[in-house]
Amino acid sequence: MKSYILTIKDSTSIQLVLGFGLLIQIVFCITGIGYFHPDQHFQIIEFSSLQLHLPNAANSVWELESSIRPTIQVYLFSGYRLIVEYLGVLNPFIQLLILRLIQGLLFWYLLNYIAFFYNKHTSHKNLIVTLLIINFSWFLPYSRTLFSSEITAALIFFFSIFLFHKQTLENKKSWINLLLIGFLIAISFYMRFQLGFAIAGFFFLIFFLEKKYSTTFLLLFGFSLGVALNVFIDFLFYQKIVFTPFLYFNKNIVEGVAASFGEKSFFYYLSVLLGVVLVPPISIILLIKYFKVSIQKFKHPIVISCLFFLIGHSMVAHKEERFLFTIINIIPIILSFGNYENLIQRFQTNKFYKRIIIFSMGLNVILLITFIFIPYSQSIHFIERLSKEKKLQHQTVSCFERNPLQTESKLPLVFYSKSLQSTNFVNFSSRDSAHLSKQFFSHYIISTYNDLRDQNFNPEKFGYQPILYSSSALWHLNVMLHKKGLNSINDIWVLFEKVN
Repeated sequence: MKSYILTIKDSTSIQLVLGFGLLIQIVFCITGIGYFHPDQHFQIIEFSSLQLHLPNAANSVWELESSIRPTIQVYLFSGYRLIVEYLGVLNPFIQLLILRLIQGLLFWYLLNYIAFFYNKHTSHKNLIVTLLIINFSWFLPYSRTLFSSEITAALIFFFSIFLFHKQTLENKKSWINLLLIGFLIAISFYMRFQLGFAIAGFFFLIFFLEKKYSTTFLLLFGFSLGVALNVFIDFLFYQKIVFTPFLYFNKNIVEGVAASFGEKSFFYYLSVLLGVVLVPPISIILLIKYFKVSIQKFKHPIVISCLFFLIGHSMVAHKEERFLFTIINIIPIILSFGNYENLIQRFQTNKFYKRIIIFSMGLNVILLITFIFIPYSQSIHFIERLSKEKKLQHQTVSCFERNPLQTESKLPLVFYSKSLQSTNFVNFSSRDSAHLSKQFFSHYIISTYNDLRDQNFNPEKFGYQPILYSSSALWHLNVMLHKKGLNSINDIWVLFEKVN
């Protein structure tokens, strides 16, 4: 580690990249409120409330009755929650802010450390480009803040694989370390079952290509211990013996439940990679480079794990972009194995490549800044803003179709409801109420842009004025999109107050 510190101290450019990268990561941890997908909330946070015997919405999702959700991450969140509440942190938004800071900074440190470890013998420019992509690719800092099965599993899995490879290179392997690594791999698997593809790639390398049978045995033994622990934890949660990997596979693959939510082509994940690891058109060049490096460095444990994951997951009919989040943060490091020198040289000598790179960098910066200042989860952001409005305390608020504490499918966000306990939300349909007088409505009205648009209803005609948006920029963007006959963005909220 001392050699890495000396490298950082001796390079002002590296100091600047890491310094600003750390700042960007901290900002994203602060602004990355809410969830990317409802599963992150309902199958972890609401399940945790159920496990702690607190008010919850766990029964709102079918995974509970089917017993297919592994509960290791649920128990981790419950433990964390008990600790912070014991320390006096009761606000749900602050609880999750601290959690985002812990995970985001851990993942940030791990990735930059791995980048230094593998690039200590490469050029300074190659290391700089690697660090730039890790720290400033528009989506990556946000993704690292998600306490989701995909991201938390990735943190544990790639830490385990890197630890294994580092000890192999330094000839420091011990049977205890191998047991620990196998155990951690099992934990990551139980957080995200799709990691089974990556794990298969790793064991394929160790057992079939390198023929390290004793190493494989110790890793598998540690893995078995991890599985046993998870079976016990799942038993505690479901109050019956279940093997959640089998139930998950049987329900989603054999019975076809996952496919019922939609199917996409084999090449769908390639399009996702083009959008989240930097931006087109430079991302096209990087994707080609990724597969080239994967062939050249096939026997690298990180490379083969990611390649097996990508190919295996692409063969599954049901695909979602979030499923690929497990590997996106490690791809810039894999790209560095092929050295960025050729790309840098083209930038310096070829005007066409220079324009491509400058355009992509500019677009990436715009998206990065936008993502910093406009949270992805507008509903949760709006709930937090409402919780700070003292004027809403002990008030009845009329809501069009649904209230902010409900998802688009009207599932209740119980965990956040305690921040608005004194506010009474009354849902109604504007189809039924539009003809009524203004006396029908309470002093405050809440709605999304789409609900108002779909019902062709304007509260301002009843003497109300908007006083709070989830995002003023997105609200006015929706106005522009609506005027042009284009689809508007869902879940952009507004609070109206009666003014006359």
